[in-house]
Amino acid sequence: LSIPVRGTIKQRKKIPSMPVGLLSIHRKLFISSASMLVLLSYISSALILVTKLADCLTTLHGIRYAHQERNRLVRGWMARFGIAKVIWGVYLMIIAIVILSQYILVKYFNDPLSIVGYILTALFISYTHLAVAHTNHTRKLNVFTRWLSSRRHYNP
Repeated sequence: LSIPVRGTIKQRKKIPSMPVGLLSIHRKLFISSASMLVLLSYISSALILVTKLADCLTTLHGIRYAHQERNRLVRGWMARFGIAKVIWGVYLMIIAIVILSQYILVKYFNDPLSIVGYILTALFISYTHLAVAHTNHTRKLNVFTRWLSSRRHYNP
């Protein structure tokens, strides 16, 4: 044991709770809750695009003829313009809609309630894209696609 001499202060060695590099990165990444909501809205928009891409790829892989599409409107377009052109045209339209809606959200409706509503809507849309992609890939209906198939618009 060392007894400190009067007038000297023994320095304790500081042990950081996380590595110094990570601590500085953590401080740089700290953002407000409002900014976090905006970031989550961008992530939600990206999620819509990724899940729609999965839907497009599985549809393109699974359909050889236009009559195999269950959506009557899209089926007519596929018969007229071709399957691949319609699938990628719809995907480009989705990209434009997502970019425009994200811009309008951030520019004009930048309040927490609107952003949370956008995020929840994006999660639902992404779920529908994934459910359809899953059905296209496995050729088996899931809960959502079973419900969707029971709607009049999707019957052959």
